Amino acid sequence: MERLQADAAKAREDLAALDQSDYQLLNVEMVKVTALEDENAALEDRWLELSELLG
Repeated sequence: MERLQADAAKAREDLAALDQSDYQLLNVEMVKVTALEDENAALEDRWLELSELLG
């Protein structure tokens, strides 16, 4: 999860370096950021589910 959080943070930082008038590229990169954040959220949810089961 830490790796995914770091990857998402790096991807968000990289957005600032892109040409802000290139909306298509910004959209493509934002989709990647969202995918990383969604994957991390799913892992966190699963982590919580498993901790409750082990309880």
